[in-house]
Amino acid sequence: MRIISRIAWFRFALPLVLMTVLFSACVRNDDEPLIPRAPISRLYVSLFEFQTDETADPYSNLAVLDPADAEVMSGSIFNSGVQEGSGVFFSPEAGRLFQGSVLNQTIVLMSVTDVGIPQQSGRISHEDLTAIRGLHYDHEHRNLFVANNWTPSGVYVFDNPMNRNGEVEPLRYFPLGGVRPWGITMWDNQLLVVRTGAQGGVNLYKNVSSQLAGTEDMAPDARLTVSGASSLRGVAYSTRLDLMVLTDFEQASVFVFEHASELFKQTVATIEPTRIIAGPATGLMGPTDVSIDDREGSERIYVADKRSKSVLRFDLTASGNAAYEAQTVFPLSPESIFLDARGLVGEGAQE
Repeated sequence: MRIISRIAWFRFALPLVLMTVLFSACVRNDDEPLIPRAPISRLYVSLFEFQTDETADPYSNLAVLDPADAEVMSGSIFNSGVQEGSGVFFSPEAGRLFQGSVLNQTIVLMSVTDVGIPQQSGRISHEDLTAIRGLHYDHEHRNLFVANNWTPSGVYVFDNPMNRNGEVEPLRYFPLGGVRPWGITMWDNQLLVVRTGAQGGVNLYKNVSSQLAGTEDMAPDARLTVSGASSLRGVAYSTRLDLMVLTDFEQASVFVFEHASELFKQTVATIEPTRIIAGPATGLMGPTDVSIDDREGSERIYVADKRSKSVLRFDLTASGNAAYEAQTVFPLSPESIFLDARGLVGEGAQE
């Protein structure tokens, strides 16, 4: 276990932060993707608490563990300017990092250098974003999807976010039939949304881009309820492994579903996890988000745990009361994570 004190973080990160140039401007959205010079395993961590004392230095709310697949996970922490950091997402194709701020009803946009240093490039906000949770940027259609967990709950879609700044009207708002969403992910124009609370599970929406011009509610193509779930939060899905992973906050558990595409073929069903990671040896106390490294030879699961203020890494085959491979403890609580893993033997990347 690696414990990183706030002072140690500050001393390590300060030179890098001083090198960071903050700017706010329109950025063309056809930027070339970042080409890695070497294999990348970079985990972005959005941290929740913020400094309430106006006379004190603000907390830094964005950590970058690089390389995340090293024996000891370590990295740097940056002041991204968010308060109550929530969802975080990185698009290698766009070279942009997105981080949500619950308190400010805002999504901060950042460019990322080839060595992983984030530089603020803009921000968009909307008054209805009362509880931002999951984020996903669809680079093909230039749309940013934002899950809002509180009234009005649903998924908001902002088009061309890199060419916008300040208060922005969404292209589309999906109330999702009253579903209270948390984590979201996308692949092949399909949107997967976590339902939290009673009858928790996932909703799958196909051909999403074709529905953005409408105004009506969006009906799910599949509505799956997870047996035994009580407080679902994060989701990750790998098309290469056909693997879906969910976190349950109150049960301190990670649910793993193999052959997930077969589950998605059902319209309405109750599904059982293939295996569950839970127990004292796991270190899990209140998991909020999850990422998958699906590269051949490097298959792992990363979990953000809010109650233990840590990120834990597990072997992909972990089950039951399995001990974690590595753990990094933060001075603040991780709310969301996203793994940028590229360039190894197999060409895999988390969706």
